[in-house]
Amino acid sequence: MPTDAFHRRPGSARALATLAAVLVAVSACGSSGAVSPPTGSAPSKATSSAPETSTPSTPTVAASASPLPALSLLWEKGAPSTARADTYWPAIDPLTGNVWVASSFDNQYWIFGADGKFLEAWGSPGKGPGQFKLTTNDPKPDAVGAIAFAPDGSFYVIDNGNYRVEKFDKNRQFVTMWGSFGTGDGQFANPKGIATDGKTVYVADDPRFDIQAFDTTGRFLRSFPFPFVLFSRAPTGHLFVADETGVLELDGIGKQTRHLDLDFTALGGYPAQTAVDKAGDIFVELQTDAPVGLVELDSRGRILHDWSVGGETMALAPDGKAVYVASYGWDFIRKYALP
Repeated sequence: MPTDAFHRRPGSARALATLAAVLVAVSACGSSGAVSPPTGSAPSKATSSAPETSTPSTPTVAASASPLPALSLLWEKGAPSTARADTYWPAIDPLTGNVWVASSFDNQYWIFGADGKFLEAWGSPGKGPGQFKLTTNDPKPDAVGAIAFAPDGSFYVIDNGNYRVEKFDKNRQFVTMWGSFGTGDGQFANPKGIATDGKTVYVADDPRFDIQAFDTTGRFLRSFPFPFVLFSRAPTGHLFVADETGVLELDGIGKQTRHLDLDFTALGGYPAQTAVDKAGDIFVELQTDAPVGLVELDSRGRILHDWSVGGETMALAPDGKAVYVASYGWDFIRKYALP
């Protein structure tokens, strides 16, 4: 694991110090164009909707983890690259089972079979429809490029450098795009996380400290405060996010349903992305692999297992038997078997 992994923490120290871990409703405006302004800070955020009142559940005290051997590495694969190849945000095509991951500085996606066979690279740089800039516009650009598949195989890409979301059909044909730089409804400052159930598209934005919700055409629905950008959508439709205090669960409109107390820093790492399997178990990736890099919790927040497998972003295999991990500084993606 690269020693500078904490450069890519999902929430800034400012967010951790100043914002409560609360999610509420989202907003968006279906614009067919995108504006790429000069680099710099986003303007002050205009509040688009008032936070909903949340009722946290009783904190859960986590039990000790069960000792297990290290996860078995099934494969580690990269692809030909013409640039610095940082990988970001694995996602699984529900129709083919193929694994996609952003090769951010190439402005494209690498596509692998579940067996690790490299199939192709897809995407091209630019500002036009169907093109990407999968890095931030910071003086020191970060690798980004979150992608989310709908059940019908259509998918949504956060084209971060162009401050927009692009939608493609299951055949990878461009459908529509929306967004521009800013803090109004349907605008983006530094979007890094995305999820969808095929009806609603959720986009998390780092400096805006919120999630915006859109329909599948890009029409803004609502927004809610959200200080961390790496999140997941569970099979139940709820959203999950982790910070150093534990795991936060919200319903589809952003109302907090519970908070599972857990000191992740005591395990030796800072939490990054979460994932939830069909049984309701919660997986939390930590941005270090020493001593713990991946934690599995039950639905009540009790630690079931932990392993020394660190990274930044991840995806669970549909059968729950494997996890795919990508990270800042990696020119590959890893697949580990889950016991």
